[in-house]
Amino acid sequence: MADKESILIVGFNSRPLAHSLKSAGYEVFAVDFFGDLDLYPNVKDCLIVSKKLNANYILMKEAYSEYLVELTLEMLEKYSNIDYLLIASGLDDAYPERNSILNLIKENQLKTVSVNNDVEILKNARNLKVIYNFLQSKGYKIPKIYPLNTQ
Repeated sequence: MADKESILIVGFNSRPLAHSLKSAGYEVFAVDFFGDLDLYPNVKDCLIVSKKLNANYILMKEAYSEYLVELTLEMLEKYSNIDYLLIASGLDDAYPERNSILNLIKENQLKTVSVNNDVEILKNARNLKVIYNFLQSKGYKIPKIYPLNTQ
């Protein structure tokens, strides 16, 4: 029997994904913020931001994405043979942070493949003007939008 494919989940709360992926037959690794107790039976190994830094969300809310990245790099260095990377919640709009993870994979020629959309696709998906223009070009009737000028 072949070895299980492995996946590293990076997220604010990776517990639900870890459970699903383990149930689907993957060997699961996780970098998680909270480290809920029911995460542990579903992962081979994990790094927990709040435990590693001995701090809570209120103290780290401005910089937790940086810590998620640091621990992701640590996990990839420890397990350089992980097959897939799935970036979940917590790094949604953290484009430089996402790129730093992808650059590490590329620079170290790791076999890990990101299953996420490219950063440019994410940026476009979150850009209302791009979405508006796309829908309009496909003939959808949509309300006009106007920028809100705030002082």
